[in-house]
Amino acid sequence: MEGAQTLKKNILLTVQENVKADTLAPQKLI
Repeated sequence: MEGAQTLKKNILLTVQENVKADTLAPQKLI
């Protein structure tokens, strides 16, 4: 069960990083 919790945390962190990248990317492209 601990492994599943760790995976969820890693996925959430990855999603947060992707959101940050998606937020910054359009400014760089324009």
